[in-house]
Amino acid sequence: MKVCTDASLFAAWTSSLLKEKKIVNNSILDIGAGTGLISLMLAQETTGTIDAIEIDEEAFEQCKENILDSPFHARIKVHHTPIQQFISPIVEGYDFIISNPPFFEQDLKSKDAARNRALHNDCLNLNQLMIDINRLISHTGKCAILLPYHRWVKWSEICASNGWYIQETCFVRQTPKHPFFRTLLMMSKQAATQVVSEITIKVGDVYSNKFEKLLGPYYLALK
Repeated sequence: MKVCTDASLFAAWTSSLLKEKKIVNNSILDIGAGTGLISLMLAQETTGTIDAIEIDEEAFEQCKENILDSPFHARIKVHHTPIQQFISPIVEGYDFIISNPPFFEQDLKSKDAARNRALHNDCLNLNQLMIDINRLISHTGKCAILLPYHRWVKWSEICASNGWYIQETCFVRQTPKHPFFRTLLMMSKQAATQVVSEITIKVGDVYSNKFEKLLGPYYLALK
């Protein structure tokens, strides 16, 4: 799968919250690591260890290669396994879990099996994702998830029924003329007032100030 703007934005947004709110991140779990983009971006801005989980064999191999080629390889371990079968080496649970899960449910699929695994939730639906987050998180841990805009309400219902509180919600759109197409969410087991924001990626032909601020540390074109 190619690097996509929304996943880059999600990782940058999450990293900014980890730093700004001083969220504990000594141990991080990346569910659905793909080719390692999110793990690598978090490693750039944190000091903890990261376990990256990827079910697709080709993506797993690419993830390992990308991480080994990075200066952060000593802190990131890649696991080729379904998250349902993953046994955590962190006995007390992870401080932070992040996931860019398969997006689509009962949608048309392509002829590419790997792309279907990456984008459709046959192997990992939102209810199962919550089960595994609850199984692997520490009692004070937090998590973040990237979803299509139309699925954030479903996720908020799942959170509420499992004792999670959404602390940060950020709606993303391509331009001021476009509708929102992605939702970035940060959750905690501790009750808190929800902060709601939005990001517009481009205004006219240029990136917005908010987008440039978030992605500046990662996009060479913005340095």
